Formats: sequence, C-alpha cells, structure tokens
Amino acid sequence: MNRRTAGAATLTVVAIALAALIWHRLPTTREIYAPFDVHAAFSTRAAGENLSATVTGVSVAPTIQNRPTSRPAAAAGTWLVATTSLDANESPVVPRADLLVGPNTYAPTDRLLSTNAVVQPGLTLRCAWVFDVPVDLLKSVPSVVLRVWNGDDRLNSRLVMDIPLDGAQRLPSIAIPPAETVAP
Repeated sequence: MNRRTAGAATLTVVAIALAALIWHRLPTTREIYAPFDVHAAFSTRAAGENLSATVTGVSVAPTIQNRPTSRPAAAAGTWLVATTSLDANESPVVPRADLLVGPNTYAPTDRLLSTNAVVQPGLTLRCAWVFDVPVDLLKSVPSVVLRVWNGDDRLNSRLVMDIPLDGAQRLPSIAIPPAETVAP
C-alpha cells in the first residue's frame, strides 16, 4: 500500500469516527419536540396555549366509588384523586394527564368507566383524575405533580401543577364526582 492510499484510508476512518461521535450526541426526537411546561402551584390557574387548568382539591383513600350504587374499588396501593377545573381558550380540547410521584410517572386509572371528555371553549369542565399510587412512595414525598396537556403534547404547552400532600384529605373512601361542564 502506498502513502497516498494509506492517507486516504486514515482520513476515511477518522471521518467515519467523527460522524459516529456526532450522531450519538444528536438530540433525541423527544428532546426536539418536547412540550413547553407551564408551572403553577396548587389552586392557582395554569394557562397554556389552548388549555387552562386549576387543581381545586386532592384526596387520598384506599377505596373509591365511581357511582353511589357501584361497589367500592380497592387500590393496589392507594388512590390519589386530583379534582380540576379545565378551560379551553380557542378550540375544543381532549385533555390528557399523568402524575409524577418522586421519580415515577403514573397514568390515570383505567379501572373506572370513563369518557374522554372534551373541553369546549367558553365552558369549564370539572373532573377528577384518579391515580393508583404505592403507599410507601406517597408517604415519602411532600408533594406530587399533576401534568395536563392537550392531545399530543409535542411542541405544545403542558400544564405542570405542584400539589402539596400536607393539605390532602385522607378518607376511608372517595366517591368520584362525575365530570360536569358548567358555564364559568
């Protein structure tokens, strides 16, 4: 192999190594299309691009009831119920939510018969988000974080509301109020 071929081979290897290094340092799709977090405290209105929310109450109990005539549903851990008021600013919204408890993220329970309520502009939707959370984890944190967003949260605002647990109602059972739409 002559000098010219060896030099070209060396440059090719260096170029490939640099390209691989750059490739592995590129941001992920989730980092590029991440939501814009709008923070608010408990009982304070968080206003995003097309959705506003206020956490109006929080309760913790080992059992819940969806309707007065239904049987109580026991949690694997304990139920945390965050009641909220939601408002759409310009167009209808299908809200989504999750709950951060310490390092873990929890989706609302699917054990209740529920509907995907749509928040209409000019009306307020009052609803409860119900989460099954491990008891020990809930006892180890001073607060939890409820995140609410519109449909797909990429490149959209996501409402992030801190909920202190020292003011949470601790009950033997919680009757889940039905979602209701009211005029503000």
